[in-house]
Amino acid sequence: CIERVQLSFLASNLKNAAGAFKGTSDPYAVVTLIANNNEVGAKPQILGKTEVIKNCLSPHWVKTFEVDYDFSKETKINVSILDEIRKEKNDKPMGTAI
Repeated sequence: CIERVQLSFLASNLKNAAGAFKGTSDPYAVVTLIANNNEVGAKPQILGKTEVIKNCLSPHWVKTFEVDYDFSKETKINVSILDEIRKEKNDKPMGTAI
C-alpha cells in the first residue's frame, strides 16, 4: 500500500558552526530520498531544501516535503543540516541524520 506522506523537520541544540566572533549559525536542511538497494539503477533523489533560519541553533522549518511511501518497503531519508555562509561558496555542514 502506497500512501502520500508529508514530512516536516526541526532540530534542537545544534552546535554553532559560524565560528568565533561571527555570530550564530543560519541553518537549513537538505532532504534526500535514499535509493532502495533492491531497485536496479536507483539513485538518491533530492527532495529539496528548507528555508534558512537566521541566527538559530534550534530551528523549526516551515517547509514540508511530500513523498510516496510504501509501507511494505524500508525507505530511508537523509537529512543534512548546513550553515549558510553568505560570503563564501561552501556552506558548513552542521550534522546529518538518516
